[in-house]
This record gives sequence, structure tokens and C-alpha cells, in this order.
Amino acid sequence: MESSQRKEQITSITISIIGEEGLAGLTVAKIAEKAEVSEAALYKHFKGKEDILEHCIKLIERNLVGTIKSLAKEETDAIQILTSIYNTHMNHIQVNKGVPRIIYTSEIHSQKTFRTKLFTIIENYLSEIENIIKEGQKESHISQTISVKRAARRFLSIIQFAAFRYSLSGFDKEIIEEGNEQLDEFLQTLKPIPNHQYDTTI
Repeated sequence: MESSQRKEQITSITISIIGEEGLAGLTVAKIAEKAEVSEAALYKHFKGKEDILEHCIKLIERNLVGTIKSLAKEETDAIQILTSIYNTHMNHIQVNKGVPRIIYTSEIHSQKTFRTKLFTIIENYLSEIENIIKEGQKESHISQTISVKRAARRFLSIIQFAAFRYSLSGFDKEIIEEGNEQLDEFLQTLKPIPNHQYDTTI
């Protein structure tokens, strides 16, 4: 296995450990055990635990932003793109339970390097969502009266709230369904109002 593939495999294993035991239970020894390598071999790929966590955050970024860009190319309707993004992200965190625990844990936020990186990821994410909403307005899939920035932030907040509650609940899938309902309600507010719905008698 190539070094880059091995690093990604170890990174994914680390995210899995965090999903099961949280950051408090994460040690280099445990990562090496799960990856079925010696600690010495693990240090050939990473400088230490913080380096592994940094690669976890980079992998999360690739998955989050990469998903948006990929789905934006596959779909043409902005409403459908946003729906697909939500569903893909929710499916991802159900498989990778460590993701929300990395994003929302205080151990990560207390370290400036990680905190700054996560903030940048969120800002880039919002920018991508804003672009989708703007394109939706151009194609008349989204109302022109909608504030792009507010809509993007509300969309992200629906994902964040569902992911956060999902993690806190011990991964209760019903919370994902509740998030679907909130998303549907939000997407309805984005759609243009057909002309015939306006009262022209006033």
C-alpha cells in the first residue's frame, strides 16, 4: 500500500475511534492497534497525535466541500442540489460518527490551529452554498427576494443542529428524520411564489 493510501486509512480509523470513544479515548497506541501497525510504523506517517487529528480535519474538509462541488455539477436545480447535499452529509455522519465529535468538541476548539482550520472550512462551505443559491436565483428555482447569505447560513445551521443532536443522542436516527422535516420547511421558503398566487385585486 502506498504511503498516501496508508495515511488516509489511518486517518479514517482515527475518525472511527473518536466516534466510538471520543477524543478522550484517543491515543497513538490505540490508533496503531486498530490500524494493525506498530507505533514505530505509525510515526513514519505522522509526527504524532496532533498531526493525525490535523489530517482528520483535512479529510473532513475534502468530504464536505468535495460533496458540494460534485453534486453541483450533477444537478441543475438548486433546490435538488441542497436536498442532495443534506442527505449526503447525513449519510456520511451516520457512517463516520467521529465527524461531528471532531467538529463540535471543545478539545479541538481549544487549540488555535484546529479552531482556525475549522472556521476556514465553514467559511468556504458557506461560500459554496451561496454560489448554489445565487445560481438558483438566476435559473428562477429560488426567489429573488431571498437573502443569499442568510439562506446559506440557515441551511448550514439545519445540518449543524441535526449533526450535533445526533451525536449527543448517542446516534439516534430519528433526529436525522427531524432534520429532514426542517430542511423541507426551509426549502419551501426559498421557492419563488407563482404569479397567480398574488392577489391582483388590491
